[in-house]
Amino acid sequence: MGWETRHRWHQTDWEAVAANPEFLKLPQPEWLNGHDAETYANDNFESVVSHLEKGTPFQSTNIPDGYEHEDWTIETMMAREGQKADNGFYQVENK
Repeated sequence: MGWETRHRWHQTDWEAVAANPEFLKLPQPEWLNGHDAETYANDNFESVVSHLEKGTPFQSTNIPDGYEHEDWTIETMMAREGQKADNGFYQVENK
């Protein structure tokens, strides 16, 4: 989300902003801000430690609905840096 928000601000499509000024707003997603992070961390701590130490399965639920993680590197993000954003460029809705 952080990279996508930064890209949205630095590669601004001013026609998209003119059509929808909300395009540049700072995201306040429910999945990130609408829960108790301390409780989530406490509830999942042992499972995460087991995952890291023993390789047991762990699926984070602290993600946007429908989001599927894709591994990335600095090189892949820098390659996208110069691209103009179009439909499908952003993985996280700017809500």
